[in-house]
Amino acid sequence: MEIFIKISVLYYIAIILFLASLTIRFFYKVFLPLILLKFFNENKKAKKVIFYKPISVIIAAHNEENNLRRNLIKVLEQDYADFEVILVDDGSIDNTREFINELKQNYTNLRYISLQYNIGKKAALTKAIELSKNEILVFTDADCYPASKYWLKYISQHFMDDKERIVLGFGDYKKEKGFLNCFIRLDTYYIAILYFHSAIIKQAFMGVGRNLAYTKSLWYKVNGFENHRHIISGDDDLFIKSASGMAEISIELNPQAKTISFPKTRWKDFINQKFRHVSTSDFYSLRNKLLTSGDILSTWMFYFTLILLSFYFSLPKILIILFCYYFIISVFNLIFSKRLNCKLNIFCIVLFDIFAMFFYVSIYLLKKLKIRN
Repeated sequence: MEIFIKISVLYYIAIILFLASLTIRFFYKVFLPLILLKFFNENKKAKKVIFYKPISVIIAAHNEENNLRRNLIKVLEQDYADFEVILVDDGSIDNTREFINELKQNYTNLRYISLQYNIGKKAALTKAIELSKNEILVFTDADCYPASKYWLKYISQHFMDDKERIVLGFGDYKKEKGFLNCFIRLDTYYIAILYFHSAIIKQAFMGVGRNLAYTKSLWYKVNGFENHRHIISGDDDLFIKSASGMAEISIELNPQAKTISFPKTRWKDFINQKFRHVSTSDFYSLRNKLLTSGDILSTWMFYFTLILLSFYFSLPKILIILFCYYFIISVFNLIFSKRLNCKLNIFCIVLFDIFAMFFYVSIYLLKKLKIRN
């Protein structure tokens, strides 16, 4: 009788934990995409703009000649009346200077700042911001290109008033073959859902530097990157963390306003990139740490409790539960990702759901080991 009671208690605990984890999974994979889909549908029409304000586009580059040859012209040829593009060369030793000097002959709005030594991205951006001519600053990276020639028009329509403002855009990755590419694009997509939703509820804590805009006066108000100058990364998320309380936050979801990057092609390079990205997470608030980690923690709890329930449910029932779960999260994310013109598929979504929990735990453990050493 005592054994029967213990088994029953374990069963009900497993059921409760499973339902709790499933609720959290649906929060991340269904509720958040639904909220953003609603926001997209309500704001999909471009605002009527009588006068577009002048813009300074800023790109920091270090030995990025190949990427600049591939992407920079798409920035320079934006359909926008008044904008400058500032390329700050952070001590490159390739032929960046020669290429930019060639371009300057055809593009009078291209400005080139050459730094003798590699001083780091934040310091390089600081030089460019201080020398920029315009109040509206738009940032992207050398390895990115705008999805359309209307990128700046969509970004600038958020700056029609005179308020201090930050605009968060979507930085997508180019679709290529292989599971690594699939993983990178889904990882980027899910992170974007988190920071877009946080911005909507006025709890902005991050964005991506490859598609970000804010006012120059706001940058000066928060003393630039001074509060986190000692951290290599964070020119985007840590700046937003510092400045969000002083500015209005807008998001731009139109697929013509996104930027597209060329993804890493080796797992080693991608892991190193993730190390740089997660290096700033220690400076997030407790709420945002829980928000960014809750997705992975709930995934572990979901599959663990499902394994426990397999001792009580037949295999067909477990498979039906999994099928319904995968079907629901796939449908909602395929619908929303289509609005962003992200080329996702069910196969990638299912594989990512399983693989990501191992990947991020590995990143966390390796990060702790690296710090200890």
